[in-house]
Amino acid sequence: MDEQTEGILKLFGYILIAPFWIAWKIFQLLWGLFKAVTEDAHLKQAAERQAQVTPAEQARQAARQQQLDALHATLPSGLPDRMRATIQINEVKHPRLKQERIHHLVGEDTFIHTEAGEITKYAVDMVLQMTETERATIKQHQLDDVVLEDTPLFTEDELVRARIDDRARVDAAKDPLHKAIGKQMLETTEDLRKHERRKTRIGDLLVSPFSRFFDTPHEANDYAHKLKAEFLPKMRQLLDRYREYKQTETIEF
Repeated sequence: MDEQTEGILKLFGYILIAPFWIAWKIFQLLWGLFKAVTEDAHLKQAAERQAQVTPAEQARQAARQQQLDALHATLPSGLPDRMRATIQINEVKHPRLKQERIHHLVGEDTFIHTEAGEITKYAVDMVLQMTETERATIKQHQLDDVVLEDTPLFTEDELVRARIDDRARVDAAKDPLHKAIGKQMLETTEDLRKHERRKTRIGDLLVSPFSRFFDTPHEANDYAHKLKAEFLPKMRQLLDRYREYKQTETIEF
């Protein structure tokens, strides 16, 4: 077979194959667009479902608001002469959440957290009342950014549950590339969670009410004691120190 005949056969083959190749590329493009639109719709549906407020959640919010109203009702009347705090421990119902997988024929499956009963938490609620002079001192010297407590953001139980949920989402990935990337990100995500911190600043205590939630009554009582024995006395010391603060002073020894 000479080169001319071979070239003609190749050209003929290309002419026969070209429509199928073009059709395949068009199909890939349309399928990719359809998949992207479908996955976007799935994510929006999941977000809308996640955002729905159930009657049980409405009841919990109403009960919580009653607790906070009762706390404000117990506040001493009249303006304070010095900083004063009213602390109350409340039993609070929280939803018990579980991760639910929603299967889809097209696109990746989506995951949402749904309510599976209730759990009891214990809230330490505090209302801090201050004089105008004390608030002015905090603002003038930027004491609101002073850190009173620096603790891990997540407990060990929360880290374990988050790790299980993350691995379930990665294992459910249909796209091999998504799954490979997800596996690479697992360790990074877990490490970031372990190093995240909850910092309690003076400015946080000024929010009315200031609240922290705990799993047991003992933890709540322990934290209430910490407020009274550590955080508030430290605030008092700082306020007293800066009350007579002078930019320039002469000290004799």
